[in-house]
Formats: sequence, C-alpha cells, structure tokens
Amino acid sequence: MDDWCSDIDRCDILAILSRVPDDARKNIAEIEKAVTEGDLTACKRAAHRLKGMAGNLGASRLAGTARDIELKSHSVDDVAGHIESLQATLVATLAALDRATHAR
Repeated sequence: MDDWCSDIDRCDILAILSRVPDDARKNIAEIEKAVTEGDLTACKRAAHRLKGMAGNLGASRLAGTARDIELKSHSVDDVAGHIESLQATLVATLAALDRATHAR
C-alpha cells in the first residue's frame, strides 16, 4: 500500500480501493453460488480472482484463504469448509482497508 501511495495519485488510489468491497463480495458470492450448484471449477475460478485482487492489495490472509480454495480444494465440500473463514477474513480485511484509507 505504501508503494502505491508513493507512485499513484491519491484520488486514483481511492477510486481503485472503493471498488474492492463490492468486487470481493461478488467473488465470495460466486464461490457460494458455485458451492450450491456443486461446481468446483467455478469455485476455483472465483477464488483465483479473489486471490489476485487480495494479493495486489497486500491482503495476505484473504489471498491465502482464496489460494487454499483454489489450489487445495478437491471437492465442493472442501470449499464449503472455507466459506466461514473466508467471510470473516473479508470483514477483517475491509475494516483494515477502511482504517488505512481514512488515516491517509
């Protein structure tokens, strides 16, 4: 985040970050829908997108949970076992992001 702030205009950073909550929630909703539909491939695709977004932000816990879904889940039941942790991690990540953006 500090690298971003030194290389990109503050308004641009805030515009990018303003999309994070909706994009993250959308990916998690896609994972949940794919679990309901029994579609492991769709779970992994949505987890891949979430992992990339979180990794780019430096949100390592969220990226790690998404990575586990993408690479270590062998069934929809495996993915379902990560949903609660994924949601809790997103809440904590968004709270930290909110604190960081308002502190600048």
